[in-house]
Amino acid sequence: MTYTTDSSPCVKIASYNLHGFNQGAGMLLELCASFDVIFCEEHWLTSDQLVKINNLSRDFHCISMSAVDTGYHVWSWNFEGPTLWWPCSAGT
Repeated sequence: MTYTTDSSPCVKIASYNLHGFNQGAGMLLELCASFDVIFCEEHWLTSDQLVKINNLSRDFHCISMSAVDTGYHVWSWNFEGPTLWWPCSAGT
């Protein structure tokens, strides 16, 4: 967490479209260094592959879902695999 000039806490939030886990994982790790909360989409992982994104950083908690094998993508491909990341230091 960062602070404003008057010492008030400031939460930095990012939204990122991975365009596939393999393509976007590197940038996601870079975002972890600069933001407190990260919303991701389009990781394109199946349920049994979610461990890849959930364990990408030991400094962040992650909750994610797969739309690849649930049929969710049939009506909303824009939210293919939504994921939320927040720092471990913030608690669970």
